[in-house]
Amino acid sequence: MADDRWIVNNIAIVFIAAPAEKVWRALTDPEMSPNYFMGSRVEVGEVGGTYRIGQDGAWGVTGEVRAKQPARRLRVSWVVEAPPGVTLPNCEVEYLIELAKTPAGGEVVKLTVTEFVDAPPPAQFRRAGAAGWGLITSGLKTFLETGRALPTVRLAPPRV
Repeated sequence: MADDRWIVNNIAIVFIAAPAEKVWRALTDPEMSPNYFMGSRVEVGEVGGTYRIGQDGAWGVTGEVRAKQPARRLRVSWVVEAPPGVTLPNCEVEYLIELAKTPAGGEVVKLTVTEFVDAPPPAQFRRAGAAGWGLITSGLKTFLETGRALPTVRLAPPRV
């Protein structure tokens, strides 16, 4: 982490039977992301460049690429528009790709997605984030292991 102001808000860990390079490509290729990121397109620039997620040209998440180490680590700032009357903390998301050995001597990828904030968010947004990261990482695993997208699941937005 860049400094001590960040606290962990959500963490999702998934083990994927795919090479690290394939997981990296899925995280950074805008053509692959709709298959696992709830139909959204993810665009990842270079370090200091733009990070954004959206559908049909509407970008629901915007940010900046903070760190980009191919097949190892991606960290981005994460900005969403808050509903009227709600203040959301600053947020960064880190994707960490590690190899895990299997008993048979093979390897799988351990993907850890950590959401950091600089202040506690409203409880309903924390719960929505946890459900969202669970759905996204499950979708990524399903897509990379089977070649098919997870059936569509619609999560209810946080109630304000």
